[in-house]
Amino acid sequence: MNRFVLVSQISLSVVLLGLVSYASQPNKRAYGASSGQQSTWNKTAAESYVDGRTKWWLTWSGSARGQGTACISCHTSLPLALARPALGKELGETVSGPAETSEIADVDARVTSWSSIVTSTHWDQCVAYYTNQQPAALGTESVMNALVLVNHDTWRSHGVLSPTTRAALTYLWQQQQADGSWRWLEFGLRPWEGDGTYYGAALAAVAVGMAGKDYYDEPGIESNVQSLRTYLAANYASRPLHDQVAYLWASTYLPGLITADQEKALIAQLFATQDTDGGWSLSKLGVSATNPNGWGSGGMYPAGSISDGFATGLVDLALKRAGVSRSDTHLKEASAWLLSSESAGSWPANYINGSRDPLSDEGGFMRDAATSFAIMALAEPAKR
Repeated sequence: MNRFVLVSQISLSVVLLGLVSYASQPNKRAYGASSGQQSTWNKTAAESYVDGRTKWWLTWSGSARGQGTACISCHTSLPLALARPALGKELGETVSGPAETSEIADVDARVTSWSSIVTSTHWDQCVAYYTNQQPAALGTESVMNALVLVNHDTWRSHGVLSPTTRAALTYLWQQQQADGSWRWLEFGLRPWEGDGTYYGAALAAVAVGMAGKDYYDEPGIESNVQSLRTYLAANYASRPLHDQVAYLWASTYLPGLITADQEKALIAQLFATQDTDGGWSLSKLGVSATNPNGWGSGGMYPAGSISDGFATGLVDLALKRAGVSRSDTHLKEASAWLLSSESAGSWPANYINGSRDPLSDEGGFMRDAATSFAIMALAEPAKR
């Protein structure tokens, strides 16, 4: 049974209110530590941004996947879902708000309908995200469903996994491939939907590790977990810096991943690629053994920004969870960038796949990821 009654329709007035708040955000403010004016961040404005974008996504025709449900996207609904409970803690919430409740209900409905999603191609039913890439769509969704629900239970239910969450984890393992990975949707869009299989496996490791030791040590899944560890370890060296940071993040939840030497070397490399403004650039996280120049950039929002919220948030979050001390100069500079770079509840975005209008609905995708990971990094306490 679903955790919530699925909310399939959100009133037009509420959606328009969220979009007005989103579209009216200023685009002229100078971001970065150089502004030196913000010592905190506007959590209420962040709530308005996250909830407005979540409501829009759940009712956007482009995300519809049958029976009032929406797909989970790497750039928007997944990061928003991961960040919202952490933001709730910062706001002092005791229960989920309407937007978060609707998104979790949507994922619950997808998990409950999984048996039909696996087989159906009829749009009047729940269907795979992309029927022309159905095997990859099922692999991607199985990871995302499990991660969203485990994350929600961790923050909102003190780590007690609901029956639906456990079902989502079961479906995750059913989609695991022989090499330990999951088939992943491929659209040629970096960093998540172009050669994204390794990142997807890292997300699976976050979900499994976040579910807790009592879960990932269960006898029935030991071989699956080991296959996941083996895949991640075997492919780590060839991956771009972005994926290696995701691996570091996953290792803070699931033991037996990154080695001490790998962690030390990775942290040193991250410190070396930190931008002069205190943050990190997603373009530089594209550096790999075969691509020393990293990824390109189709533009920044706002123009003139150096670092972006997604790269900085992901790195800062991973470093904090890996135990880097709050007294470390690099972490202090990153925190200063995150605090000073928020404007009207969102953070700078890097459009590495081409130019986008950042104030359009679809142009907001990278801003969604940037804002969500910045929130998660700010909500994560650094070690002493």
